[in-house]
Amino acid sequence: MYFKININQYTIADFLLKLSYETWDSVFEGNDINIIFNSFLNIFLWHYYSSFLVIKANKLSNDNSWITSGIRTSRKRKWVLYIKLRNNKNPTLRKYFKDYCLILSKVIKEAKRMEYDRHILNSNNVMRTSWKLIKKELSKDHKNHGLQSVNINGRSTSNHQIIANAFNKHFTTIPDMINQNINANCCLIKTSVNNQNKLSFSLKHVFQISFPKIKYHCTTTKEIENIITSFKSSNSCGYNEVLTKLLK
Repeated sequence: MYFKININQYTIADFLLKLSYETWDSVFEGNDINIIFNSFLNIFLWHYYSSFLVIKANKLSNDNSWITSGIRTSRKRKWVLYIKLRNNKNPTLRKYFKDYCLILSKVIKEAKRMEYDRHILNSNNVMRTSWKLIKKELSKDHKNHGLQSVNINGRSTSNHQIIANAFNKHFTTIPDMINQNINANCCLIKTSVNNQNKLSFSLKHVFQISFPKIKYHCTTTKEIENIITSFKSSNSCGYNEVLTKLLK
C-alpha cells in the first residue's frame, strides 16, 4: 500500500476547467513582481490540490508477472524429469528432457518479451522503462549504498560527521583560496599602479581575455514551452510541489 496523486484525463480536464474560470486580475493588474508571482502560485496550487487528490494504491509485489500458472507447472515437471534422469541413463528419456528444456526456454523468452512489450507500450517514458527492464534482465544492483569512506588528509574515515565537516570546510574556504591565488598572481605583474588590490584589477590582469557583457532579453512564451518540453517525464517536483509530468 502506498499513496500517489490521482492524475488521469478526467482530473486534468477538471483542473484546466477551473483555471479557465479565473480572471487573473491580481496577476495582470499588479506592479510588484513578487506579489504577482505569489498570487499566481496561490491560485494555481489552490486548483491543483482540489483537482489532483492523493489516493491509496496497491503496490504489486510480484515483479515477475510474466510467470504464469502454466510456466510454474512446466517448471515443476522439469524438476521431476531431472530427478528421474539422475539415476536413469535411458537415452530416450535424456532426449525427451533436453527437448522439454528447450521448449520451456523458448516459452519463457516469449512470455518475457510479451510482458516487457506491454510495460513499454503502457509507459509514459519509454526510454526510462526500457533501461529499467534492461538493468533488471542484467541483474544490476539498484541499491544505493551511499558514501562508505573518504580519504581526508591521507587518512581514510567512515565517520559521517567528520566527512560532512570536511566537505563544509572545503567549500567554505574556496572563495578565500581563489582570492589568494589572484592576489599572488597580481604581485608578479609589474604595473604602474602601486598597492592596488581591487578585484576588478586582479581579474583584468589574471585573465587575458575580455569578458562578454551580459545582455538581458525578454522571455517569450515559446521559450518557456521549449524549457518545459525538455524536462524528463517524471514524478519529481520543485518547491511548488507541481509534478514535472503534469507540467508537460
